Amino acid sequence: MFCMCNCNINSGEQLLSVLIQGVCAMNVKEFEKQLGVSVADIFQGKANNDLVWLVNTLDSLPDCLSYPLFADFISGYLSLNGLQSIESLKHQVRIKVDNLKTNLNWMDSQLVRLPQDSANTLKKMYLKKLERYPNGRSPNIWLRKKVKFILSSIRKCPIPLHHLSSEVSRTDNAYEWSNRCLKILENLTENQTKQVDPVKLITAVKQPAEQWDICPRLPDLEKMQQSLTQGDDVTYQLELIAKALVRLINVDWWRSQLTKVYQQYKEHIAIIVGKVRSGVSAYVSQSTLQEYQARKKANTEWLKMIMLVNEQHELELPLIKAVQASISNPVNRKIELMVRMRGFEQLAEENGYVGEFYTWTAPSKYHCWNKSESGKGYYNSSYQGATPSDTQKYLCKQWSKVRAKFARKEIETFGFRVVEPHHDGTPHWHLLLFFKPEQVELARQIICEYAVEHDKDELNITGDDFKPEDCNPRFDFKAIDPAKGSATGYLVKYIAKNIDGAYVDIDFEAESSGKHAAEGVAAWASTWRIRQFQQIGGAPVTVWRELRRRRQAITNDDILERARKAADSANWQGYIEANGGLDCKQGNRPVKLAKIVNEAANRYGEDIIKIIGVMAVKKVQTRLEGWELHKPQVENSKAEREAMISDALRSLSSGSCAPWRSDNNCTEESEDLYSQFEKQENIVEPDCYLA
Repeated sequence: MFCMCNCNINSGEQLLSVLIQGVCAMNVKEFEKQLGVSVADIFQGKANNDLVWLVNTLDSLPDCLSYPLFADFISGYLSLNGLQSIESLKHQVRIKVDNLKTNLNWMDSQLVRLPQDSANTLKKMYLKKLERYPNGRSPNIWLRKKVKFILSSIRKCPIPLHHLSSEVSRTDNAYEWSNRCLKILENLTENQTKQVDPVKLITAVKQPAEQWDICPRLPDLEKMQQSLTQGDDVTYQLELIAKALVRLINVDWWRSQLTKVYQQYKEHIAIIVGKVRSGVSAYVSQSTLQEYQARKKANTEWLKMIMLVNEQHELELPLIKAVQASISNPVNRKIELMVRMRGFEQLAEENGYVGEFYTWTAPSKYHCWNKSESGKGYYNSSYQGATPSDTQKYLCKQWSKVRAKFARKEIETFGFRVVEPHHDGTPHWHLLLFFKPEQVELARQIICEYAVEHDKDELNITGDDFKPEDCNPRFDFKAIDPAKGSATGYLVKYIAKNIDGAYVDIDFEAESSGKHAAEGVAAWASTWRIRQFQQIGGAPVTVWRELRRRRQAITNDDILERARKAADSANWQGYIEANGGLDCKQGNRPVKLAKIVNEAANRYGEDIIKIIGVMAVKKVQTRLEGWELHKPQVENSKAEREAMISDALRSLSSGSCAPWRSDNNCTEESEDLYSQFEKQENIVEPDCYLA
């Protein structure tokens, strides 16, 4: 309501004029015209006291609710006769105000369990309904159902959400909940002096985590119990349980999990209340996008502060430069994906495979908001509360059924999968796959079969007698016609759209520029922990990246050198052919990673397996040991920094400076070492850059 503080008003007419402008955003003449009254005739002399009373009475109400009462009270003055009528009018106002206050207090009790930004959205919607229906019955029913649905849809949260809203509060809760697990562990083992059945132990210790619907990775406990009874070897299962126990009593693990819970909990509510949809904020809510941008900026600032130092080899370079040269750089990541996709296409052409492009989305019940032909988002009444990660798990489960049937039918395939969000954050898939010509129709039917396995009725499909052409919008396909365009061309838009938005003028789903939409997609993938790009078939990309670190020729190992040479020249087709070909099983490929084990090296006291190089007939090291992160103590000049970087690059055997473009014929001597460093593929691959 309009505030009376610090107002120098001498007459009722002046007071009313100010109030009208504050409450109604009108001038006096507009107000008089709307009500059909004259302000000068309403309040004169002692009647000013009634106006002051009205202001004080309505002061605690929102403007949208106080204006109707304000206008009714003023209009009522025209028909008042005597003191009794004035008191009666005031009494009516008091009853209405008390009723509204009761409803508002009840509203606050409902919204306190929700994040502040989502609660504010529901509050605005509720006030609009309360303005239309002042008795509150219809708005209250609506809000009760909305909050109940939200709380039943989101993951478990045993404490009020605002207790997780800050890093400090999440840390405090991490200590509390890790201690709960520790106390259970100590009580059952009598301070680690008593042996306990491992299945019973982990079942008890993980109970606090289950209240949050979180838990470390565990074996199938029922099958493990059967194996224990039968005396079978359960060493692997015991290792998983030991790893889980260490995490459950670890504060850092709990803090990480609670942060994820809070972010996803908050974003899921934002989806339900309509803050994530076309016309509002596509892919993620504005608050989540801003938090992602802030984390990304903070990470970048931290990277700029840190130097990579290798005292053993007397090397030093800025961490930010190493990250920019790695696959963490969106430009490098996009180019690598295109190189690999083009290599698959060349393999398909050479081996007589044909390509198909598929679009696969989840049933209607996974979508919170639909999109009208005009582009406006509207609520989907079929929605059952699934999160984007729930939907991704569903699609992955259906895809695993497809792969299993492919194996039974001996169907071979390779290609790529891209996951991107609909406007409301619900993921859907694009797949570019290659098949033998005689298998492509059967493969298409199998994929379609599992894409529409559930809720066929919404597609007007009954039974199993249907064709892929009948399954749109759940499933769609296009056969690749080389005469109309390359297979890679079908996927390039989705790769660019989901990485950096380059060369994408408009993202029609987000109704914004490609670059702006790409940042929203990145925030979406980070929040829901969804892997956007997945290679299907072919040789491992990690081996390819390790080979690209090695610039010098490899002697006495023709297989390794052939693979290295192909990788160094960005020839994905040649790399796969050198590493076993298309039909080779992953375990049988001749070129593998060379690894070492650092015992008890991580925060949980577990062994860390580190990649040091590649091997075929012999092992070849591609990484230097001894790198450490340091804050620079002295600010060096630009010339000194460039000299240090050049020295590091000159000595590093782990960097492949080969350009991604295979048609680049520049020699090594034609560029200075600093420029070569800018093109380096992955001297190091710090994960901290990816929020």
